[in-house]
Amino acid sequence: MAILILTSLSLLAVGIFFIPEIVLAGMCALLILMSTIIAPKKIPALLKQLLFLLVFLIPLFIIKSLVYSDGQVIPLGFINIYYEGMMNGARSSLRVFTLFCAVFFTLKALFPLEKYKDEYSKIRALAIVFWALEMFPEMTGAVGQVIKERRANHAKGIASLLDGLYRKGLEAPKKDDPKPE
Repeated sequence: MAILILTSLSLLAVGIFFIPEIVLAGMCALLILMSTIIAPKKIPALLKQLLFLLVFLIPLFIIKSLVYSDGQVIPLGFINIYYEGMMNGARSSLRVFTLFCAVFFTLKALFPLEKYKDEYSKIRALAIVFWALEMFPEMTGAVGQVIKERRANHAKGIASLLDGLYRKGLEAPKKDDPKPE
């Protein structure tokens, strides 16, 4: 039984990038429903874990939304957010949420919390790993370009790195701006 569960979770982790979002949302809802049916006394603990996961999903959504700079612009105060970036952030958040729900709720259903407390802390670490994997492509690309510019200008320190990322965000080409003549 354990091998079957681990195999299905592994297939989910690999195939999650190819599953449509509506199916992922349905899977999340089904996993939450199953876990509440199996262990209704653990609903407060499950809600606490979901709140913990939201702490990681909010920055993921924000950074994915701000890094992506193509498509329809939605002005939000002094920041321009792109619709495609928001959708990209939502997809990434949903993938992380589904993987977390699948792993965590499966373990919650199979093993009692009292005996396996240490394993649940590993699941939190797994959520952080999923989050980092979703963030990796955008962050490495942006940070890599800023580091190259810093080397060219002989700038050092974390302050110059953050300043470079901020300037890069301000200088991002905007599709709706008229071309200078």
